[in-house]
Formats: sequence, structure tokens, C-alpha cells
Amino acid sequence: MTYEVSQEIMDAIDDFLNRDNWHFEKFEEKGSFKTLVRLRNRMRSAEIFIHVDNDSFAVRVISPISPDENSEDIARVNEFVTRANYGMRRGCFDMDLDTGKVIFRTSQFCGNVAPREDEITETIYFGAIMMERYGDALLKVIYGFSTPQDAIEEVENVRG
Repeated sequence: MTYEVSQEIMDAIDDFLNRDNWHFEKFEEKGSFKTLVRLRNRMRSAEIFIHVDNDSFAVRVISPISPDENSEDIARVNEFVTRANYGMRRGCFDMDLDTGKVIFRTSQFCGNVAPREDEITETIYFGAIMMERYGDALLKVIYGFSTPQDAIEEVENVRG
């Protein structure tokens, strides 16, 4: 399968990552980037994948911890993801129902022009911020220390 990739978007993201001192891998032939972000929660870090299309780019921030592939654990995390997504205006959590892997996904439409630096910044950092904000609650659900409902209420009722 061949994807159309915007060189303008690739170059803009490459410039941003270099200027912002990210350590990253670039996969020109796939139109993608891979990097790590440090989180200020018990997860400590997450992988970030940036995928470029012909008119947009998508950012996926991947949780480093997944539930066991046991159906009860997957069901709890699925409920957590669904509750977290309810009412979310930009981006969303996704879960692979086979592996339990949780990601936060967001994207930016660019049309036929390169994205501005603020658009790249917001799109990349937003995913990291959401994984940071919900990460400890997700871990509580994965390890059975909280119900999905209680974990979400704790996150969404605490501002800071």
C-alpha cells in the first residue's frame, strides 16, 4: 500500500523537532517520526508516533503499560477509555482490544500548506499532556486499584 506524503509537512515537523531539541527517528519512506516524551506521572514516559499524510498529520502517544490480555482487564480499560472520551472535544483515547494497548490520538489538517509551528506544537504536546493527565488513573484501572468510573471522576474533578 502506498501513501501520499506531503514533503512540506514532513519538513515542517522535522524542523520543529530539531528546533525543540527532540531526539527522534525519521522514516522518510513511511512519512513518519518516532520519539519519546517524559511524563510527570507514574508512567514516566511514552512513545510518540507522528504520521504524515498528503494534507494532514496524526500524532499517537502510546501508553507504556497495558493490561493483561484477560477479558476482565481489557473490559475495565475499555470502559475507562470510553468514559475518558465522553465529551472530549479534541483527540481521543483508543484501545487495541486484542492487546489492550492504549493510545491518545490527535491530528491536524493542513490542506496544501505546511503547518505553522504553533499547530505542530499544540498537536504533539496535546497528546502528551492528555497521556500525562490520565496516565495515573489508567494505571489504577489496569492494576485493579480503582474502578473506571472512580478513576475518571478523580481525574476530571481535579484541575491543576
